[in-house]
Amino acid sequence: MSFESEIPVIKEEAASRETSAECVDVAIIGAGTSGCLMANLLQEADINCVLIEKSRGLGGRCSRRRVTVSAPLSASPNSLSNKSPNNEHQVSLDMGAASFSPESIKYKALEDRIHTWQEAGVLTSWRYQTCHFGFEAFEHLEEPAFELTAFPSMNTWHKHMATGVRQITSCRVSQINQMSSVWYLYDEEGELIVMANKVVITSPAEQALDLLTASALFEKSAEYQSVKTASEMSLGQYVCAIETNTFFDHRVGVYQGGHGILAKATRLSYKSILHEAVNHATDKDIWMLESCPKWAKAQEQEGVSHEEAALEMAQAFCLQFAIHDPVRILTSHYWRLARHRVDSDESLSYILDTDSNLGICGDWLDSGDVAGALNSAQSLFNAMNQELINSDLNQQEERI
Repeated sequence: MSFESEIPVIKEEAASRETSAECVDVAIIGAGTSGCLMANLLQEADINCVLIEKSRGLGGRCSRRRVTVSAPLSASPNSLSNKSPNNEHQVSLDMGAASFSPESIKYKALEDRIHTWQEAGVLTSWRYQTCHFGFEAFEHLEEPAFELTAFPSMNTWHKHMATGVRQITSCRVSQINQMSSVWYLYDEEGELIVMANKVVITSPAEQALDLLTASALFEKSAEYQSVKTASEMSLGQYVCAIETNTFFDHRVGVYQGGHGILAKATRLSYKSILHEAVNHATDKDIWMLESCPKWAKAQEQEGVSHEEAALEMAQAFCLQFAIHDPVRILTSHYWRLARHRVDSDESLSYILDTDSNLGICGDWLDSGDVAGALNSAQSLFNAMNQELINSDLNQQEERI
């Protein structure tokens, strides 16, 4: 990668704080799956790093929501309500990816690491039956899916990965500049956050593009164009969790495909942590609904809020399965950058510029899911580690 633009001048007020600001080996921007795994790998390699996250907690799109479930529901028949009834139970629900397939992991070292997390009880197996929307007959059931999920929620796993790593949360990195081989990271107020010898960006493609554009260092590079292309492929998605009094077809854990509004419906009450809070004897069920990208894009263009979208998604779910009992919307969210990836089998699952010591990894550079985020971070770490080995060998040869 070649840089043809000048490095921006550091603000005087920031420059005056250089002597007091911390300088780490690696600054990781984004504490989603890729960011937390990268922090885990660097810490194990005794490399001083810091994890910087714009949200309050870790997990990225594997975040959770604390919600109230109840038994029985108090809403009137044929209605949707957000009102919390009596006999409440507090549970954590995964608002993003609820699991991932271990079969999609590409590296033996990563497989071993995942096995260690399973032995520690951080990850647990989750077997469920999948079915196409519109089919409930047994002959239409697909092969049982075996995936891994975190206990009690996915962001618990992310916290485990980042244990012992310095974390700066509720802090958005808005600009990165490099001077004399040192990176300077600034927040939205232009305040210097930290200095680093290397920077790893694990943010979604659109946010990664903003950082590269603000730095004015990469605009004419092929890597910049790859990130720009991926950001243009970003797709939004509405999600919501609903609680029903109707428990149907106990064999099915996931419905997906063939619906105009719903891309996927996941029975979260099948996750082991929810079995105690949700009493199936009372026909209670909790589902996470995910919207189709095309439908979500149309809703976004019309300015539909996630609360309004959740209402329509819940109604579509009830209509699909002829549910006439009360349904309550527990929580909803709109993921503006839910899906984005460079759709090329030939592309690397990471970006690394050894001249500037800047790397980029994320699910959008691989398969677009949790396993892709893990594979991307592992592949970037492997490349960075190999670069360190090559550098050491070159130094030894020079001394000889």
